[in-house]
Amino acid sequence: MSKSITHTSPSVHTMTTHRLNLAIKAALFGVAVLPLSVWAQENTQTDANSDTKDTKTPVVYLDAITVTAAPSAPVSRFDTDVTGLGKTVKTAETLAKEQVQGIRDLVRYETGVSVVEQGRGGSSGFAIHGVDKNRVGITVDGIAQIQSYKDESTKRAGAGSGAMNEIEIENIAAVAINKGGNALEAGSGALGGSVAFHTKDVGDVLKSGKNLGAQSKTTYNSKNDHLSQTLAAAGKTERVEAMVQYTYRKGKENKAHSDLNGINQSLYRLGAWQQKYDLRKPNELFAGTSYITESCLASDDPKNCVQYPYVYTKALPDGIGNRNFSELNDAEKAQYLASMHPHEVVSAKDYTGTYRLLPDPMDYRSDSYLARLNIKITPNLVSKLLLEDTKQTYNIRDMRHCSYHGARLGNDGKPANGGSIVLCDDYQEYLNANDASQASFRPGANDAPIPKLAYARSSVFNQEHGKTRYGLGFEFKPDTPWFKQAKLNLHQQNIQIINHDIKKSCSQYPKVDLNCGISEIGHYEYQNNYRYKEGRTSLTGKLDFNFDLLGQHDLTVLAGADKVKSQFRANNRRRTIIDTTQGDAIIDKSTLTAQEQAKFEQSGAAWIVKNRLGRLEEKDACGNANECERAPIHGSNQYVGINNLYTPNDYVDLSFGGRLDKQRIHSTDSNIINKTYTNKSYNFGAAVHLTPDFSLLYKTAKGFRTPSFYELYNYNSTAAQHKNDPDVSFPKRAVDVKPETSNTNEYGFRYQHPWGDIEMSMFKSRYKDMLDKAIPNLTKAQQDYCKAHLDSNECVGNPPTPKTSDEVFANLYNATIKGVSVKGKLDLHAMTSKLPDGLEMTLGYGHTKLGKFDYIAPKDADGWYQARPAFWDAITPARYVVGLNYDHPSQVWGIGTTLTHSKQKDENELSALRIRNGKRETQTLTHTIPKAYTLIDMTGYYSPTESITARLGINNVLNTRYTTWEAARQLPSEAASSTQSTRYIAPGRSYFASLEMKF
Repeated sequence: MSKSITHTSPSVHTMTTHRLNLAIKAALFGVAVLPLSVWAQENTQTDANSDTKDTKTPVVYLDAITVTAAPSAPVSRFDTDVTGLGKTVKTAETLAKEQVQGIRDLVRYETGVSVVEQGRGGSSGFAIHGVDKNRVGITVDGIAQIQSYKDESTKRAGAGSGAMNEIEIENIAAVAINKGGNALEAGSGALGGSVAFHTKDVGDVLKSGKNLGAQSKTTYNSKNDHLSQTLAAAGKTERVEAMVQYTYRKGKENKAHSDLNGINQSLYRLGAWQQKYDLRKPNELFAGTSYITESCLASDDPKNCVQYPYVYTKALPDGIGNRNFSELNDAEKAQYLASMHPHEVVSAKDYTGTYRLLPDPMDYRSDSYLARLNIKITPNLVSKLLLEDTKQTYNIRDMRHCSYHGARLGNDGKPANGGSIVLCDDYQEYLNANDASQASFRPGANDAPIPKLAYARSSVFNQEHGKTRYGLGFEFKPDTPWFKQAKLNLHQQNIQIINHDIKKSCSQYPKVDLNCGISEIGHYEYQNNYRYKEGRTSLTGKLDFNFDLLGQHDLTVLAGADKVKSQFRANNRRRTIIDTTQGDAIIDKSTLTAQEQAKFEQSGAAWIVKNRLGRLEEKDACGNANECERAPIHGSNQYVGINNLYTPNDYVDLSFGGRLDKQRIHSTDSNIINKTYTNKSYNFGAAVHLTPDFSLLYKTAKGFRTPSFYELYNYNSTAAQHKNDPDVSFPKRAVDVKPETSNTNEYGFRYQHPWGDIEMSMFKSRYKDMLDKAIPNLTKAQQDYCKAHLDSNECVGNPPTPKTSDEVFANLYNATIKGVSVKGKLDLHAMTSKLPDGLEMTLGYGHTKLGKFDYIAPKDADGWYQARPAFWDAITPARYVVGLNYDHPSQVWGIGTTLTHSKQKDENELSALRIRNGKRETQTLTHTIPKAYTLIDMTGYYSPTESITARLGINNVLNTRYTTWEAARQLPSEAASSTQSTRYIAPGRSYFASLEMKF
């Protein structure tokens, strides 16, 4: 028996669910007790053996064992900063233990960091310290990845998706997450932080001490039917080593929470009915409107061909005058009922429309190749070749796009002829039920009433991510104690994001056929294809020195240069089958032959009309060239930097460094200012050791971000140049903007002990000259011009006000973010021998909040007329993470439980200070505020041999119903909280399994 949507409440739990949760909690307790019991048993056996009276202890002579160390991680928390504040490093082993399959899993247990959901299966980067997308740097082996891009200057508001390419996790040896400005390492874009990925090398595939090796890893996750398979092989000789790896993934959308199963939804759609009877009179036909088509003249019985005009359904039935419904005959009753908007009840899975409860169906696939070849040229010099190729596809059906045309609704959600709510219609597909010309369509061969109503509509988003990278590198390690190594790397990287938006209507309603072709009148197909591409060539060098001069120095010298070319291109096409006979359909009876005249009179119809003839109409929706293709933007950047880790004595550790970047932007697009940006960045860290266990920490760092290609490509003003009055004109010009900058200060302490360490810090990040869209007030010269030229297209109103098309990207505001972070790791066995060896606890807490916010006055105008920054929603709610893990000393098996508690989003951060019509006002970002939630995850592994490891996991063990803020922030402020928000409810209990083999 299905559930009714009106009776479903997230706060209602059945007794069955309650008992199940109690059982699971009991199981969790058992998991926590299991390592204790194992330890107790082993300890008892050891004690028993030690009590034996055998005084002879045999002596066993063992052969020598050679131990070859596994390759060290390419990055650590302290490699560039002595404090380690705000930095987390996850190695390949950590990624495997945490069962990471993508970037969302990467930060699942990381406080203060979240993934920005893009809405079409992909993502738009990370959010750190209150900023997101292009304000958090993402690099792979030091190479910047594609920017989040969504073109709006081409009058295509949906052009581009804002998605960024996602990194194949199986290609990664380590990930470094930095919170706070980090331009010294990541360059432009590391305003709020950075995420640096480091690619696997040959040693990550080969087992220690082996010359040949192979790996296989298979994973499955039930929350989205995600299946992956990774195969790798590697080998080495005295001078050459190589590896190749392939990873395949496929999956679907996240499954809905079980609370939403069995729900039905209802809809009202616009229909059509044949107005044959005048229901006010018994059995009265509208004879004067009857007609036949030309094809009926060849019929043996033309009376069977008689048709009557179709009209749109309405909220109320066709009038019957003084008659009662019971007085109508069967045909009249059928017409009476058909005259009202059809009401349908469908499952939540099949429902399409604005109020859909479930996620959109999606098919996902990824193919990734990685190959490396290392050649030892001399004992001290190694050359390295790299090839990486990754393709990802997301195919999504937009189920909010109705497969029908919606009826007009009142505020109560019921049909109303004068209702203000019209769902399910957009531009090319809109039907006006009050337009008599639209209601004059005649039925065709398939007896379709009004063509566009006869066919089901569909909307599909296909997104493709493609990345290719070639690399050549050299590593030199001299036999000198003060010169550690030198690295030189050259990379060529091409990344593109392709979006296909396809709308179709060509299958008989209610069936939806995504592969149907257009052939009948009323069929249409609209294709909007957008491609954004970045090609980058990068050359980087690094020198590492280690020497003693008034203390120990680890000095690194950095230098690099890169060139990047970005390009946006669109291809928008409309194809429709139109009726060529509309408007000229009636046939003059005098043109008929005598035989045709007889047939017509035999039919008894009042009119004869032409057969409907369809014609394919194709249209290029781009209009002028600027609407579909922009001139490329060329960028270049050169930088030099230095960083030093300095230990003058046993009580103080210092780190300090600086970097100079010179970036040039060039384009033939007249709306883009060609400019050179010079940016200086720095970092400084100090660790003062008051005792061997206790240290005070301080860190400060700067970040910066030059304008992104998204901001450069947008027209900064769409007004045309006035020739008559150039001094006070409204030119189409770019606004000369400054780079955004950030300064992060973090204070903290670290307590280290053999039983673990605890770290706590407080931070403050100041952001200056933040870029966003806004409309400046008119200057006095512009106001005077408009008063004298009220008929000008550039002027609106009297007194004149700016137009929405005068929106510009400008340095709009300054802001301050502050917060606190706690991190700890405790060896419980070291704290007390009563607990088993291998039992540890991890702690994490992060809280970020808004400090200050204020607008920057525009350069050439008296204040802003309109400004709508979305700064507040990137602030991540506070989160606690507590883990309890047990690894058996034999490393054969282990289990773990992680508790995550996310607090509710601070309501003060949901009220944004915006400017409307020149006045500051507070606006609500969204009416949907996800409640606080607590999750429990369980993991475990078992290694029967050193070559095989099986892992199992249960996420959301208690089947908690919750919504993350990262998902909820996709909802606009006007969204209905009781409807659309359910689409973003996270999956319930899910299961993970993997099998890893390494030979």
